[in-house]
Formats: sequence, C-alpha cells, structure tokens
Amino acid sequence: MASANRPEIFLLSLSYLDFLDETYSSLIDKLANSANLKRAKKADGNAEVLQKVISYVQNGGIPIIGLHFPNFVTMGALNDLFASFGLPWERGDYHRTDFEFNPSMKTLHIKNARPLEKIFIPIGGGAQTQSHVFAPEYVDRTQAAVTGAKIGNGYLVYCGDVNGEVGSNQIISVLCGL
Repeated sequence: MASANRPEIFLLSLSYLDFLDETYSSLIDKLANSANLKRAKKADGNAEVLQKVISYVQNGGIPIIGLHFPNFVTMGALNDLFASFGLPWERGDYHRTDFEFNPSMKTLHIKNARPLEKIFIPIGGGAQTQSHVFAPEYVDRTQAAVTGAKIGNGYLVYCGDVNGEVGSNQIISVLCGL
C-alpha cells in the first residue's frame, strides 16, 4: 500500500538475473518494507533510459548505481556512463580490501573521482588487512569504492560492492532516506 510519508524508490535492472533478489534479499526486503518500491526487471532502449536518468538527477533525484551492475558492466560502458553525467570517473581496480566504515567489501573501485566525491576509500591492503587473505599487497588509495557527485539539482552515487554486504546495504538504505 502506497503511503505519502514513505520514500519512493525505483529499482531498475537493465538486464535482470534471478540471483539478484537472493544476493540482495535483506536490502530489497528493507526497501519494500520501508518505502514505496517499484521495480523494472529489464529496460528496452538503454540510451532512452539513460536520458531519463540524467533528467531525473538534474531535477533533484538521487540515482544509486550499484548492486550487480559493477559485476557485469564492461569497462568502456561504465566509463561512458560516467561521461554521460560529465564526470571524469573511470573504472578502477577490482578486489577486496578494508574500508573505514564498511570493514571489508569486494568492490569495483572508481578512479578519477575528485576528493569531495569519494565517500569510501580503502585504508590499506595486504598485511594491513586482518580478515581477508585475498587483499592485494598494494591498495591504490586514490580510488574509491563509493563515490557521489552533485549533478544539477540532484546527486549521483556509485556503490561498487559486488556482494551485497551489510555495510554497503546500510549505505544504500541511508541514501534512500531509510
């Protein structure tokens, strides 16, 4: 039942895969229980969809790019997406490392985010990580796992976590006003 007091959230999958709901079940359940949630599991005419998203953010919306998207987007397509918003962001490294708020997440990092656009940056790698043997020896701290930029009257957010971990779900929930 829709309520005027609840945030409206639109979950768009450009190419839906069944395991999305399983991987992100706690986040999707929280969104559905706390907001007016609408979903589209496919998008025809991605260029047209992109223009609608650009208009949405310029007019005050907050699109959050994430969930399975970082797992399946090609480097060129991701870089082109950010360029569509006038951002210099580019696809960065892909690995698990430790972060200050979310203790650990496996993420597709973003390069070229300006200092004020970096929401979560890695704290170290290799021997500095205590809980994950797969963290690389060197972590590029100029990159970020979560970025955000003011676009027009809105704010574009990228969350590179590819595993639906608790800390990332908290970030997305907060950004959704929950």
